[in-house]
Amino acid sequence: QTLVTVTLGDRLQNAADLCKTMGSLPFNDDYIELVRQLITNCSLTHLEQLHLKSLFFNP
Repeated sequence: QTLVTVTLGDRLQNAADLCKTMGSLPFNDDYIELVRQLITNCSLTHLEQLHLKSLFFNP
């Protein structure tokens, strides 16, 4: 079994490509992992993390 590591940058690029072609992102495991990695990214400031949370979790 081969272990494949997908970086945050890879996930962001894939998401951008999907948005260009489909107009939105499908709600799947890749989307969930992208959101999780963005929110837990320690290089973001607290304010940036709060902004991301508001984008993804507020209707």
